[in-house]
Amino acid sequence: MLSNTTDPATLHISRKLLVLALTIALGATLAVTAQGQTAPVSQGPATQASTQPPIPFEVISIRKSKAEFLSGNGFTADGFEVRGTWASMLIALAYGFGDYSRMPGMPRWCFEDKFDIQAKVDEADVDKWNKLDVKTKKLALQALLASRFHLKAHFETRQGKIYELVIAKGGPKFKAADPKDMLPSGSGANLGKAMTLDSLATSLTGGSVSRPVVNKTGLSGLYNLSYSLVPDDDSSDPKNPITEQLVLRSIREQLGLDLRPAEGPINSLIIDHVEQPTEN
Repeated sequence: MLSNTTDPATLHISRKLLVLALTIALGATLAVTAQGQTAPVSQGPATQASTQPPIPFEVISIRKSKAEFLSGNGFTADGFEVRGTWASMLIALAYGFGDYSRMPGMPRWCFEDKFDIQAKVDEADVDKWNKLDVKTKKLALQALLASRFHLKAHFETRQGKIYELVIAKGGPKFKAADPKDMLPSGSGANLGKAMTLDSLATSLTGGSVSRPVVNKTGLSGLYNLSYSLVPDDDSSDPKNPITEQLVLRSIREQLGLDLRPAEGPINSLIIDHVEQPTEN
């Protein structure tokens, strides 16, 4: 779990575990076990003026949170619900970023102040809402950030160092997902099951690796991709045992995948303005 802290070392670990927390909040797809540890975008403005959600939230409740840990169902059958979350995490979730270094411009309160958020679509739109994919539902969350947090941001794309997710020597070590692993929209977490390689690449980005990760496996189906991160007993940094080397070794040994250094476009979300929301 992520804790609300301003300690630099703990905040560093929290940032590396952001993707795991986002995955749980979404009720989505990746299981990462760490002992001792409690989508590309186009250049242009990130505003709702040009991208309105097909189904907006009709009722929104935002309150300061006293929750010690992040919890909630993320996208639900009739909206969105999460407790003990940060504005930084909401922005990352809404725009598909798992790496704070690619979201510059957020004030410190975005990482410190917690909120409980409950949002619901109109009752007449519930059936339509449940037919939307997660990418489309995120537009409603983006609209919430624009209206209640007064978020203004823009995208920038630059060339830089990336990792390409590729099949390792010896071939993949994971299996295609069974129909029973594919949960309906709004369901709870089914960690590690029925996920795409694109989702795995997004999860790895900012999780514990130093570069954005792009799926170059050529695989487009749904797979069961659970893996564990078990630090070595002689870890050189006991405060932060989840190292890049550990991630690379774990996915190679357990999933048959490699991260290959390369050059490519790096997308960033530049935060131009964001405000603390007023409570309901």
